[in-house]
Amino acid sequence: MSENKAMRCLVVFILNICFLNVGWGVIQTPQRQLASLIEEVYLLTQEVKRIGAEQERIVADNVQLQKTLVDLADLQKNCAALSAQVEALSALKSLKAQYEDFLKKYAEFEQRCISSQDQVQQVCERCQLKILSQVNERIQDLAQQMQEGFDKIAQREQGANTSADRYPQTGIMYEIRSGDSLASIAQKLNSRTEYIRAANKISDPKQLKVGDKIFIPQTIK
Repeated sequence: MSENKAMRCLVVFILNICFLNVGWGVIQTPQRQLASLIEEVYLLTQEVKRIGAEQERIVADNVQLQKTLVDLADLQKNCAALSAQVEALSALKSLKAQYEDFLKKYAEFEQRCISSQDQVQQVCERCQLKILSQVNERIQDLAQQMQEGFDKIAQREQGANTSADRYPQTGIMYEIRSGDSLASIAQKLNSRTEYIRAANKISDPKQLKVGDKIFIPQTIK
């Protein structure tokens, strides 16, 4: 509704009230009543203007409020996005801290590995030296044992050759029987134990078996 139309309606309304209250026959001072009526119309017009201005202000405030609500919605969205970014940044910082801690632990582990490798290498070197020393000692022992064996063989052969020159070259072949010994054979066949051992190169009489044939040197009477 426009302002002029509202004023016309208001004037008509006031006139109707005046005519209803006083009636046509009781109006005694038209100029005074008209002045009062004009004053009331003016006041009502001002009130209507005030109400219209208030309504316009309310409409403007409503528009501003709508705009503010839209801005608040956008701000809320921005806040949510910012909050997500903050959370992502916080997670990234935590991940970075974990990564730096991992690098630190890896460096410590690598250092321990290098130290352990050095220790293992030293132990291996010591073990190699010890093994080489033991092998050398074993080789020397074996060489000494072999040399001793060779010496014994040489001595045995030398002793055998020497004994061979001392036992009689004449004699008979004899087959070992059960219960025989070198001493009993020597006594029975007119010989000596050392002759029998030298002639047959017997180092251990226990190795003789029943059925073995040996040469019995005999002294000539």
